[in-house]
Formats: sequence, structure tokens, C-alpha cells
Amino acid sequence: MTQSVKVRVQGMVFQVKTEEGEAYGHALASYVEDIMVEITRHAKMQGSDRIAIMTALSIADDLLQFKKSIAKNMTTSNEKVQALIATTDQLLNG
Repeated sequence: MTQSVKVRVQGMVFQVKTEEGEAYGHALASYVEDIMVEITRHAKMQGSDRIAIMTALSIADDLLQFKKSIAKNMTTSNEKVQALIATTDQLLNG
């Protein structure tokens, strides 16, 4: 069931809809807040729009790297399964 959770990021309150519950909504906000603070600290940027966009880019990079890692692991797993099938076929038929 979708739940609406009030969260705070950079002093602003947002309503987040989530099926994962209140704690998850707060964890999302905390994750975004942490990245925004880190970007602000290292980039010494001014302007919340620029910081928000850099945060979005950082999160998008994390997501794409994660997807790439999963795809690589799936390929490796599929190769291992195919090798096991071939070995099993050889043992049973050969």
C-alpha cells in the first residue's frame, strides 16, 4: 500500500509516496541530503538548483554503475550455467 511520508532535505519539507514505509522514505531523504552536503562541501557550489542537479547526476551515476555491474554479473552467471550444462551433458552422454 502506498504511503505518503513527510521528509526533510536541505531544510525543505517534501511529501514522498512510497510502498516501502516511513523508514524507507526517511532513508531516501537522508541519502539525498548526504550527497548534497558532500557536493556542497567539495565543489563549493552556490545555488540550490546547481547542487540539486549535481546530486541528481551523482545518483544517476550510482544507478547506472549498479546496473552495469548487475549486467556483468548476469553475463558471468549465464556463462557459468552454460558451462555447467555442457559439462553435465558430456558426463551424461559421453
